[in-house]
Amino acid sequence: TNLAMMGVGVGFTIFFGGNLIDGIVGGLAAIWIWILQQYIQPYCMNQVAFQFVASFLTSSFICIFCIIYPFLSIQPL
Repeated sequence: TNLAMMGVGVGFTIFFGGNLIDGIVGGLAAIWIWILQQYIQPYCMNQVAFQFVASFLTSSFICIFCIIYPFLSIQPL
């Protein structure tokens, strides 16, 4: 399932206009979401709370990557 999540992250990033490096960061974001599912989801009251927390943390993760590496395109990610 991890490999499938990475593949979907890379595929959607490239499909929406990113290049290969953006796709790799999309794959890393997919791994980050898997980590959140394993360790944060059990502490959330329901799926809505988890989706809110996961979306916020994943967006923050991507924004930090784009600040550190300015050659990344934040739009497709």
